[in-house]
Formats: sequence, C-alpha cells, structure tokens
Amino acid sequence: MIQTNFALMYKILKEVWNQYEDTSLTYLGNLTGLIHEVRVEMFAASSLGIWECKEQIPVVVVQIGYWPQDNNGRAQRVREAQAKYTAIDPRAELVKLDDLSRFYHFDAPSFLIGGNRIARAYQAVMQASVSCPQTSALISSPKNSLINTESM
Repeated sequence: MIQTNFALMYKILKEVWNQYEDTSLTYLGNLTGLIHEVRVEMFAASSLGIWECKEQIPVVVVQIGYWPQDNNGRAQRVREAQAKYTAIDPRAELVKLDDLSRFYHFDAPSFLIGGNRIARAYQAVMQASVSCPQTSALISSPKNSLINTESM
C-alpha cells in the first residue's frame, strides 16, 4: 500500500518556488503566472487519463513563515497574496507556517509540523472537484492531435 502511494505521488509534480519579499507588490501576478505555466507544461507532458484539463492539476501553496524583520510589511503582503490566490483557485490549498518558529529558519519540530500540514493540504486539494472549461475539453494530452491553445 505504501509503495503504491509513493508511486502515485511521484506522478504529481512537486513545485517549490521561493520568491523573496522584495517583489511583494507583484507577487500575486507572478504566482498566478507561474502556476498557470506549470499546469500548462504538466498537462502537455501528462499521459492520457491523469487529468482532463490543466485546471485539475493540484497546487499546494506553502505560506512563508515568520519573518523577524518584516521589511515594511512585505512578508505580510506576500502571505496575503498567497492566501488570495488559493481563495480563488478551487484546486489550490494554502498551508500556513508563520506560527511555527520565531527564527529565520525552521527547527526540527517545525519541519515535522509543516510537513504534516502540507500532506493534509495535499489530501484536501485532491478531494476538490473542478469542472474543466469547455475550451479545455478538446485537449486530452500531447499524444492527442486535438490541441486547443486558446485556453492556454
């Protein structure tokens, strides 16, 4: 059972992206663009039957942790942008970590707790139901000759 779960997990891309708070004013747009591009690429490279459309690809956004020197509220703006994105994307979940450590880096218990939260968020996002837009219905995978690039 565990080996089967690991094999299934490796079919899903684990995208890790760190963006410094210096770009907090453009973070939401950058995050939205990144997730869109990753989903387009993942969907194009996927085998038949994994997803019906790129919008079904799950995303877990891990909020930045506590930041002792918040640099004029930049870290908080990044957290707010991350929360805003996950609020509008039905196949995205947010994991908060700002309550785990009061240092720049996480300690061992923070990693364990954070990992547990990420796993639970992943389980939750996999339960979310997403209807594919009609323009995506023509796209089944790169192995199918019907590719509609309008929805990309």
